[in-house]
Amino acid sequence: MTDIFSQLPQVLLGLGIVPEDISLYQTACIHRSFLNESPRDITAHNERLEFLWDAALELAMTHLIYTTYPDREEGWMTDLRSGYVRGTHLAAIAQDYWFADIILMSQGERNAGGAQNLNILADTFEAILGALYIDQGFDAVFRVVRDIVFASERVKTESKDPKSRLQETIQEHINATPLYTVLSEEGKDHAKVFTISASIWGVTIGTGVGTNKKLAQEAAAIDALRQKDTWEYLLQAEK
Repeated sequence: MTDIFSQLPQVLLGLGIVPEDISLYQTACIHRSFLNESPRDITAHNERLEFLWDAALELAMTHLIYTTYPDREEGWMTDLRSGYVRGTHLAAIAQDYWFADIILMSQGERNAGGAQNLNILADTFEAILGALYIDQGFDAVFRVVRDIVFASERVKTESKDPKSRLQETIQEHINATPLYTVLSEEGKDHAKVFTISASIWGVTIGTGVGTNKKLAQEAAAIDALRQKDTWEYLLQAEK
């Protein structure tokens, strides 16, 4: 245990964290399975800290997206936030910062590949940030979310163009392009609101609303991606 914890300060420093109470971060590295093999004085694992992080992450990420993209609609921002807080994204960050070296787990869990388990990696990263919230407050968490999580090019690349993502999803099955159609146009010239549908072969797969056609088309593409299961059978039938 001591050998693994000796690497913890270096991993934290990579995230820009200089701990005040190192014991919080040590608890954040303890997977539930370790308690079965731990010394009697080790009675806590990281799930409570992981729970705490959820609220801090959502608030920080919502603020960053809202202020960075002032012209984006709610649906687009919600979709982007989901990408940032997705477990696979957080696990990828944990892998980047060598979290596999600092997680305490049972030998059985480790032998089963637990150190590379994406859920365990993501949970540990969340717990580390929960520990930071207790140790140094929300401002410290916000800095790490901004500099590490929000700065990730993985999600930015995936979320820049929902229409392209929808196109790629469709073309996994068939060589077709969704058609975007204006369903309605309301309001005065300086305050237009457009409602647009995305369709394949005349079947609507998503609808979106925006203050211009581009934003409405992106909202329709996001809606279609969310409802993929309801129209994907059409594409499967054409394969």
